[in-house]
Amino acid sequence: MMKTNKILINQSTSNIVSLKVVGSFGSIEKQLSGSDFFYKENSFFFFSKSSYKSFLAHLTNWLNGVTYGYFVELSFIGLGYRFILLNNFVLLKIGYGHYIRLKVPNSMHIFGYKKRLIIFGLDLQELNLFVQELKQFRKIDRYKGKGIRLVGEVVSLKVGKQKA
Repeated sequence: MMKTNKILINQSTSNIVSLKVVGSFGSIEKQLSGSDFFYKENSFFFFSKSSYKSFLAHLTNWLNGVTYGYFVELSFIGLGYRFILLNNFVLLKIGYGHYIRLKVPNSMHIFGYKKRLIIFGLDLQELNLFVQELKQFRKIDRYKGKGIRLVGEVVSLKVGKQKA
């Protein structure tokens, strides 16, 4: 039996709408505001086609997130690159003289072993922002291929200096 998703809408003021999407894995609550739409009597009205498509894409991502969830798998490539999971923090050992401490948002779960880090979240946009922040600490070296990368990400390596 498949559980159904619920979308709860609450309008606090004339231009701020609270949207809560509830599913089998949890719930996502977002505040929507702006001049591209207005909400009246259980209906959204959009002023442009692009704002409608953007809203529809976000709503689809939220529904898929609370129904199935999103996984991102990162690979630490390099000698001695490791991570340690402590409560809601990740300590990164990625070639610097110190550990880098990064707070994990409450909506995400992180697990992994040695050089593989798996991140699970309900909100795709928030998950991608966290992954990009994590990857910024050690960008991929274009000559050796070391760094933090997504599993399956293809990196083209540059050719180094040639001996004469």
